[in-house]
Amino acid sequence: MQLKDLLQSEHFEQRDEVCPGCQNNCQVRCYTFSNGRTYYSGNNCERVYSNRSEGMPTGVNLMAEKYKMLFASTPAAQPYSLTIGIPRGLGIYEDYPFWHTFFRCCGIRVLLSPVSSNALYEKGMRTIVADNICFPAKLMHGHVMSLIERHVDRIFYPWVVYEQAEDKQAKNSFNCPIVSGYSDVLRSAIRPEEKYGIPLDAPTISFKDEKLLRESLTEYMTRLAPSIRRSEKVIASMVNYAVAQATDVQNRYLKRIEQRNRQVFDEAQQAG
Repeated sequence: MQLKDLLQSEHFEQRDEVCPGCQNNCQVRCYTFSNGRTYYSGNNCERVYSNRSEGMPTGVNLMAEKYKMLFASTPAAQPYSLTIGIPRGLGIYEDYPFWHTFFRCCGIRVLLSPVSSNALYEKGMRTIVADNICFPAKLMHGHVMSLIERHVDRIFYPWVVYEQAEDKQAKNSFNCPIVSGYSDVLRSAIRPEEKYGIPLDAPTISFKDEKLLRESLTEYMTRLAPSIRRSEKVIASMVNYAVAQATDVQNRYLKRIEQRNRQVFDEAQQAG
């Protein structure tokens, strides 16, 4: 039945809404009929609203669930002497539970940049030095500028060439070169320390080898010792504890994703 026929034949209520699907904020009109069915008009795409049969089965948005799991870390409760800003992009989408827990265990506050948006992209647009670089890398400029505006003490985006192997039979665990080394581009293009007095830290990290991971982070935290009010003598033991806690949190996060995917797969099989 067409909308005009429904409007003529049934009692209905109408209301105007703002579509939450993207930054365009399109105006959408929602009609609710006496039989409980709804009809939308005015939407410019099919991202959120659809007039397909409401009885059709819908899937599960596992990426949205993963996103909530990824950034669900709670802020540190204990006093902190340093605030480190982390841009919400590139490799942070895999490793954030580790870094948040690591810094929290070291008595450092973590401030995450906001969710990507067109306005945030425009904050850093003037510092983008290559038009042919991928858009996720371009977004990092806006995330860094956002952290600068929030007056963090330092910005952290590490050099991570090797990630953890996702499978025991995996041949390698290389990151994309952009993901690994984009901190160098950000530092040279934005010059956060020279222009704003906020260093951009990019220690070389390997998740492939736990010994190297601890050594790299011990070296990095030793440089921060005066700022975090820790003596160099206690840095090594603090890093060992923080890495153990962070690794546990990261592994539990990955396990939750695996279990949720298995659950959705099993339910889909049972439902045919």
